[in-house]
Amino acid sequence: MLEQAAARFAQLSEYSIVEPAHMELALPSISDAFAACVSRGAERIVVFPWFLSTGRHWTEDIPALVQQAAEEYPNITWVITPPFGMHPGLFTAIQDRIATTLQAETPRD
Repeated sequence: MLEQAAARFAQLSEYSIVEPAHMELALPSISDAFAACVSRGAERIVVFPWFLSTGRHWTEDIPALVQQAAEEYPNITWVITPPFGMHPGLFTAIQDRIATTLQAETPRD
């Protein structure tokens, strides 16, 4: 689903270079995605953790992995956004998901 989300975001956003990455256990890695962005012409990398909340992965693990990936590209700047958290758009999406489900629901006896 991450690959589909990245592709859809690339279609809908103003950003022409979008690459999915996994922190661990799957490919592409953060290092792979960082390199792919640079090879496509990125001069600044924005890392968006696909998480609902903050935690050790956001505060420690991802910054360390991005820093390690960036070492090969000293002229590339990078930043990590906060996860979804309490972003108002998330609540709009939750409301939409509930409404869609209720509209499609078959009444039960």
